[in-house]
Amino acid sequence: MIIIIRWMIVLGLFVIALNLKSPYLFKFRQFETIGILSVCAVSAWIVFRQSPVRTTYNSPEIHFRVTEKRLFLALSALIFMLTCAGEANFQYRKYAVLNTDRKVLQELGKHFIIGYTEAEKILPLISTGAVGGIFITHRNIRNKSFEQIRTEIREFQRIRRSAGLAPLMIAADQEGGIVSRLSPPLTGLPPLSSLISENIPLSEIEEKALKYGEIHGKELSGLGVNVNLAPIADLKFEKPDNLIDFHTRIQDRAISDDAMIVSRMALAYSRGVEKYGVIPTVKHFPGMGRVNSDTHHFSAELNTDKKELENKDWIPFKHVLENSGAFMMLGHVILPEIDPQHPASHSYKIIEGIIRQDWKHDGVLITDDLSMGAIYSSKTGISEAAVMTLNAGADLLLISYDWEKYYKVMYHLIQAYQNKRLDFSMLEKSRRRLERASLSITR
Repeated sequence: MIIIIRWMIVLGLFVIALNLKSPYLFKFRQFETIGILSVCAVSAWIVFRQSPVRTTYNSPEIHFRVTEKRLFLALSALIFMLTCAGEANFQYRKYAVLNTDRKVLQELGKHFIIGYTEAEKILPLISTGAVGGIFITHRNIRNKSFEQIRTEIREFQRIRRSAGLAPLMIAADQEGGIVSRLSPPLTGLPPLSSLISENIPLSEIEEKALKYGEIHGKELSGLGVNVNLAPIADLKFEKPDNLIDFHTRIQDRAISDDAMIVSRMALAYSRGVEKYGVIPTVKHFPGMGRVNSDTHHFSAELNTDKKELENKDWIPFKHVLENSGAFMMLGHVILPEIDPQHPASHSYKIIEGIIRQDWKHDGVLITDDLSMGAIYSSKTGISEAAVMTLNAGADLLLISYDWEKYYKVMYHLIQAYQNKRLDFSMLEKSRRRLERASLSITR
């Protein structure tokens, strides 16, 4: 039994070492490397110190014990080396990024919005222009008062002004309902769908959605947030329950199954937050309502005819974009009919072909979190997906959960920039879009 337990431990450590710095281990990041090395070293020492059973040297038992001991120590050594190599690789990329030519760093940095856990860890990125924005959520405001959060954000913006840089985009995920990442201290509101009633005309519902948006806009602006990743423009479709949909849960977040209702309410909400200088964001194009997979963990396909999507699912997105200054979030969903190889978030055929060319839309496009499983665990991988996203004509790369993946992605982008793998004409168009957006946000 003891042998089985220790082999379970060492094999578990081996798997973790192979996946060092995985987003799934982010909660343990502070202890990840030192923990693996410590457990590995202690386990190896204990096994090394164990004496073989006292029996005849040529017995099968002694041979088994000696062989098992050697294999255990060899695997422990391999785990130790893998962990050290993984940590060294991370630290090297971090050092390389922070010491990159400032002009290149700022040129690429404007495309990033990243989360954080401790403010002091991202100050070097803020002060050098290595990022264009930050994402605030319950993880980095926990146990802080409204005033403490506002003071922290103001300090970030002060640092930017002192460095002669454009103000940061301060993004939040304050939809209402189950996605109210800043409540408390902000007011916790029910989902927008709760405003709908058969006994109330749509014009009155719109007015309520406008006031709802004004509440969010006023509170977010007062806090210092200038980009809100809301409203949901996905339609609410009846579909089978997915027991492993832990995070997406569109049916609990979407407004309605009626494209016109969603269009008018989403636009009213957007105008409400815009009134206070906060940029809304319609999400998650090309629509998550029909999708049953949780893209936080798994790949997903939207197997619906393009014409059907244009005549229904995409109506709210286009309506809000045509009548406001909203950003649009690109989801990690594959449209097999258009691009069977790549999710919408980094598909040239979808971003440039549909949004930029067919729709003639020249507003800011932001990806959903790139550290989500649908991207991180894909064959393309998070770093190359970022290159493809910018080359396809999107503007902002969101890395909100495992923010340390910023260093991995930025290192890869710098290499692509130097090797001329980035489309500089696309970067120039994106620069102009981001500059326009920057003029409309408040510090």
